[in-house]
Amino acid sequence: MLGRSLLAGVLLWAAFPPLNAWPLAVVSIAIYLSWIDPPRPLTRRDYFAIWLGASLCWLGLLQGIRLAFWPLYLGWMALSLYLAVYTVAFVGLSRVLVHRWNWPLALAAPLAWTSLELARGYIITGFSGCLLGHVVARYPLLIQSAAQLGTYGISGSLVLLAVLLYFVCDIDSWPSKLTGRARSQSSTPRFRRYFWQLLAATLVLIVALGYGAWEVKRSNEISDERPPLFTAALIQENSPTIFDMDPDRNRDRSIRAWDSYLEQTRIAIESTKELDLVVWPESAFTRTGSVFDWDGSRTLPEQIVEEGVDRERLEEIVGIFKDDLQQKIALVYDVIRRSKGARNLPYLMLGNDVIRIHGTNYDQFNAALWISPDEKMSDYYAKQHLVMFGEYIPFAEYFPVLFRGIGLPRVSSGDRTVAFEIKDKAWIVPSICFENVLPHVIHRQIRDLERLTRSPDVMINITNDGWFRGSSISDHHLANATLASVENRRPMLVAANTGLSAWIDGGGNRIAVSPRLQGSFIIAQPRRDGRWGLWQELGDWPMRVVAVFCFLLWLWPYAISAYQSQRHWARAQPRT
Repeated sequence: MLGRSLLAGVLLWAAFPPLNAWPLAVVSIAIYLSWIDPPRPLTRRDYFAIWLGASLCWLGLLQGIRLAFWPLYLGWMALSLYLAVYTVAFVGLSRVLVHRWNWPLALAAPLAWTSLELARGYIITGFSGCLLGHVVARYPLLIQSAAQLGTYGISGSLVLLAVLLYFVCDIDSWPSKLTGRARSQSSTPRFRRYFWQLLAATLVLIVALGYGAWEVKRSNEISDERPPLFTAALIQENSPTIFDMDPDRNRDRSIRAWDSYLEQTRIAIESTKELDLVVWPESAFTRTGSVFDWDGSRTLPEQIVEEGVDRERLEEIVGIFKDDLQQKIALVYDVIRRSKGARNLPYLMLGNDVIRIHGTNYDQFNAALWISPDEKMSDYYAKQHLVMFGEYIPFAEYFPVLFRGIGLPRVSSGDRTVAFEIKDKAWIVPSICFENVLPHVIHRQIRDLERLTRSPDVMINITNDGWFRGSSISDHHLANATLASVENRRPMLVAANTGLSAWIDGGGNRIAVSPRLQGSFIIAQPRRDGRWGLWQELGDWPMRVVAVFCFLLWLWPYAISAYQSQRHWARAQPRT
């Protein structure tokens, strides 16, 4: 049992980057099905073996997390061991649906897997990286169903393919064949027992492939017929992020990185005749300090007062940082003006910290600044979904010394969705870092903007993947961006420090991907897609209904048992 579990974990790991052997994911799931289909009960020892194999898989998939800085070794291990629980839950839930409720395996396994993928996208702030459907993110033909059912639909299709493999290859008999022990067989031939499941699964997969081929053709027609909305330069530099508690060394590295991005911007400007937008990654523009958003109120936050800063001193500090921001903006535009071939001044989208002081409220944001060609910051977007252990530590607000001990800044989550407009050309919805790892977050942002009549034409993600030293975490992040473009039928542009930056169209085609760990840029010309999809209308609500139904069926026997035990206990009590 343990050997097969470890094999399943290794095969699933190999299906993702860096190996990208996606068919091995189907084989891995088929091995798990060999513990679901047979009626033999599984022991706690069996489930523990399944958890160990899944833990090995997740430790391999997420090992790049540990490279950021030392506290993330704990985060890497804790997250991996936690995510392995969902594999155990998949086996348990599927067995309940198959053996207690008599669901066919071809229905129970895909719905159980996708229900649990949905659940982990919400539980403990959510993590939807490395969904099963991401193993085929590089193949547009295989991911078009995401426009209707999200990435969860792709995952379900792969589990369905694993069911076919399991039935055809009789995988649950392999251990008996290898050991020479006889296995009890049903009197009904296997093919006849599973004929209707085989037929239904085959038809579903054929329909999915046919739909994929049709949508790929439409994507090509959009690329050929529709004009570009605008021209953007996605700037990338090889500036690995190094965590250091010494603020002077951090500032020096930030300045060197800023100068590198300035030079890469000059090269990008000189490579094309006209640009509408220049994008720098998350935090790349910060350099010497934050941007202040102060409402000028007379009452000050407690954090400011404790540091001995009065209103006059705060005005002075805000003025200094405002001047610093204008000098940095002027430097960028000065480089653009002096570049050969520059015909106009573009908009700038720049990653920078923002400190907001409104009344007694003090917030520090990871933000994207929007700079108009008149060299003024017209708006900013504050990141709404923070990264656990990277931007916040659970319950750390009750232990403030914890932040000071490891040097983490106290980052707040943004409270508004923002759209940036390239005048008369397009609306852009920004996201920062791993926000595009959560499908429901991106969908919610787009729907919020649609209600404000600012329906975005293009999604732009700015991220600092320099924490991960070129590991496969960057590939996993790119897979999320690719599937997000299909789900929402909008182009996705990614500007990533150290890579992988990308230009992805609304059909999931990766038009351009930058190399990792080197300075580079991408000149992107996204086109409006606009195709309809069920995901755009409903998001993950259909999957929520399915998941709740499956979980109720899973818990129902335990609820009945608890109810009966309570009644038995009540009857056994002596009457007074």
